[in-house]
Amino acid sequence: MRSALLLLGPATALALFVPPQTSPTSHGFGPADPATLPSGWSFTGCYIDTVNPRSLADASFYDSSSMSAAKCISFCSAKGYPIAGTEYGAECYCGSVLPNIAPSADDCIMPCAGSTTEACGAGSRLSIYSDPTAAKTTTNPGVDGWNSLGCVSDSQQDRTLNTFMQVDGGMTVAKCVAACSAASFDFAGVEYAQECWCGNNPMIRPTNDPSQCFMPCVGDHSEFCGGPDALNMYGSPSAPPDPACQPLRADGYGLLINGGFEDGFTGWTPNIMEGTFAAGIDTEHELEGCNAAHVVPTSDPTTSNRQLSICQTISTPLVQGASYLFTGYQGRLPATIDNDSPTIAVTAGSQYLGAVTACEGYDGCGIDGQGGARYTKHTIPFTYGQSQTQGVALCFVITFTSADAEKGNADLVFDGFNLVKTS
Repeated sequence: MRSALLLLGPATALALFVPPQTSPTSHGFGPADPATLPSGWSFTGCYIDTVNPRSLADASFYDSSSMSAAKCISFCSAKGYPIAGTEYGAECYCGSVLPNIAPSADDCIMPCAGSTTEACGAGSRLSIYSDPTAAKTTTNPGVDGWNSLGCVSDSQQDRTLNTFMQVDGGMTVAKCVAACSAASFDFAGVEYAQECWCGNNPMIRPTNDPSQCFMPCVGDHSEFCGGPDALNMYGSPSAPPDPACQPLRADGYGLLINGGFEDGFTGWTPNIMEGTFAAGIDTEHELEGCNAAHVVPTSDPTTSNRQLSICQTISTPLVQGASYLFTGYQGRLPATIDNDSPTIAVTAGSQYLGAVTACEGYDGCGIDGQGGARYTKHTIPFTYGQSQTQGVALCFVITFTSADAEKGNADLVFDGFNLVKTS
């Protein structure tokens, strides 16, 4: 769900403001005269606007005839925002947190539509003013017994909390918590200033940059409501005290135990088939929870193939003719992200389900893990066709070939294995 913040003009025909082309040494204008600004406000600097998403994304308006710093500040201040920025001569944006990208004073070279002595940013540049005395936006530590779990990464393709909750009126932490609690969920998350998400078995991925939760709640500017693909997350009194380290998505892992390796290799059996390997638990490069499985071949890559299987005997009988879905996350460490790409085959008993190739490169491994690791999600649907239904071993078999010897032995990490019956 996304509701983009649009820059709207008047209902009548839009008058496009085209500022003159100037250079930093010839324009002859600069920040607004402090005497023209509301009390407490001052010029902060010229900042880069990232545009998508906007560096100041909470409110905006356009005025092609009379834009000025004072007019933009009045607009933002009236809405409760302590930061105002003018851009491209006629645009005004509001926010509660300064952009992360350092200012460059010489880049704001376009005059304001309403004041030829005053700079109003430039293309993708903001002339920013702020009021340091205004109330600051902070993270709500908790409400009604629910506690903050921090800033957590989210993905529109792979939701941390999978139930979107409609909330009436402007979004606040209290409203989202109340909605999730009433629907018997243990976790609530606010995102993108105005979204509420609920769930009971979150795939928690603590963000590497807590400042990604920078957007004030639409209904209460004093508290943060996440950001783009980032949740301010809250847990109920009955939620696990440290949900990030629990075996995750217990309901989804109905046919596997310890699919996230939170209990080490409990339930899993590594088996070296050819060559030598180091296989262990990694607490620094996980995608979700607190652990990942870490595998690296240690034998000479020039002599032969190297092959390792990691298997689990499924306690629930499989049904002949039924459909299943196997998913898992496979990742690479930063130092070996461009190394060879071994194959990973998946089997259930004597049935070969399919194979994938390990992701390679920053873009190929497109999901952020911890410690700079990058992951991708592999999915294999299958129909179980074997007569053996009890005690079936599900295995993923990793094969490094001697043909890839020039790239050496690459570390691989695995997390979030899931096997569900789909029909």
